[in-house]
Amino acid sequence: MKVYKYRGGSTYYCEIDQEHKRILERDLESLKADYFWAPTRYTLNDPFECLFKDKVSPVFNGLKQLFPSENTHQLQMALESLLNFIDKSGIYSLSQTPLSELLWSHYAYSHTGFCVEYDLKILTKYRHQNLTELSIQYNQQSPSIELQDILANSNDLISQKMFGYKSQAWSYEEEIRIITPEYGRIDYDYRAVNAIYFGLRMDAQDKNLIMESLKGRSIKYYQMILKHESYQLAYEPIEDLFLDAPPYKYNIAPIADDAIDTYNKEFSEYQNYLVKAAEIVRRDPYCRRVDTVMFSNNKSTVPNPIVIVQYEITPPYTYNHYLTLDEIDEQYSKILDL
Repeated sequence: MKVYKYRGGSTYYCEIDQEHKRILERDLESLKADYFWAPTRYTLNDPFECLFKDKVSPVFNGLKQLFPSENTHQLQMALESLLNFIDKSGIYSLSQTPLSELLWSHYAYSHTGFCVEYDLKILTKYRHQNLTELSIQYNQQSPSIELQDILANSNDLISQKMFGYKSQAWSYEEEIRIITPEYGRIDYDYRAVNAIYFGLRMDAQDKNLIMESLKGRSIKYYQMILKHESYQLAYEPIEDLFLDAPPYKYNIAPIADDAIDTYNKEFSEYQNYLVKAAEIVRRDPYCRRVDTVMFSNNKSTVPNPIVIVQYEITPPYTYNHYLTLDEIDEQYSKILDL
């Protein structure tokens, strides 16, 4: 799924506004260093963030007075822990469109900034981070957290009610948000950034600066334009000025001894695909070592074997990467440094 973040302000328009210049530099630095900042609800521009009706606490208070037991105390502690989670968590807000006139005006400093296109799946699956994705529901009334929500132990439902509702007035944002266990810096796989859209009023010097800062990452670039005789926005592709730059985070990791399985006779005719898969994965920019390459017992069939590659990244996590034979052929054909 593609999601979008409106960012920055042009230094051309910042000559009389150093705050805008500082924000552009901040946003560009986070892109270069492959992270986003998830603030607390208190620093967001909606004072009603995480507003809900707590219909559980009064029930617990009554139960404690009638039945002062260890069980009711534990339930109360669980509820307090849940409510405290709101204050320490982070919220990263994104949109489902790069074409919002109002979002360009509000968050990209009157169209002088830019918009980042992310792949949401890649953005949230880095290094086993416990991130939650929510689609905002817009309503005239705030939601209620009921006793049955707690008893059902439905974390998804409770998260939606705590973080996933906003007033109908905000519906134009078409918001998708990422909830982080703690607020602050969240690192991500740089390949989550698919494209950059330049605002209508962004200075050419700053466009060049962004392209130079992000060179070697295979990012696509687009210029926002006005549709003829219309109030609607559109965009058109523009050339990457640094298309010939060397790859960012170039890597060829080692392959562990005996990593490639040579004992599976059922798929022996496809043995060369294991070697190809190892060559593909060892070039992953975050791969430290390829540990195991084999045909998956669970996913493979005789006419359609699936290769699983287990590899280590930093800090020491093990990833499982699955590849079909067609995917191996396609990706292996693009390797230029064999």
